[in-house]
Amino acid sequence: MSPFKKLFGLGLTLMLDTGSGILVAHLLWWALGLDIQWYHYLLGIVFAKLPDVDEVIPFAIELLGGPENDSSHKSLPTHYPLLVIPIVAVAVLLAAPSQYALLAATCLLVHFFHDSWQSQEDGPGVRWLAPFGKRYYQVLSMNAKGEPIRLLLVVSPEHLEHAFGITAEYWLNTTFFRFSWENAIGISLFLAGFGVLIAHFL
Repeated sequence: MSPFKKLFGLGLTLMLDTGSGILVAHLLWWALGLDIQWYHYLLGIVFAKLPDVDEVIPFAIELLGGPENDSSHKSLPTHYPLLVIPIVAVAVLLAAPSQYALLAATCLLVHFFHDSWQSQEDGPGVRWLAPFGKRYYQVLSMNAKGEPIRLLLVVSPEHLEHAFGITAEYWLNTTFFRFSWENAIGISLFLAGFGVLIAHFL
């Protein structure tokens, strides 16, 4: 896959978190009766994408001709909700007013729920109880094609082995370079967030 095509695909993957970050910031400031500024939307995007920060360097290395990136970053502590949400929220609370901590916690929670649904039978899910539990969980998903969709699914070892063996190129080709509900939802949320920005600032 060419670097430009990969960059375009990565841009598509950013749409869901970008849109959800904008919408969460807007709705939260509206609910709290606060005046929202441009940097509140930017913070919403940053918090919504924060768990994926560990992907920046591996993708940069791959785009520069290094080894192909895979999907194993969801096994790292950056995707442990019980650790990440309270640590980030408390750190923000110590440095800024409480609404920023609430923004961080909400955006992170939305990100982890998205990752729990992401890519269905090709996705590993999230270790919601880590570091106290080793199991991965998905919502509204299935272990394999043809199985019924379950509200809450404990991901099987076979499913995990398949998910963590997937390369970024395979993931982009199967999820973002053809029609999928994940891609459609991401684009829709991005457009909704962009609409909010236009309505607010114009």
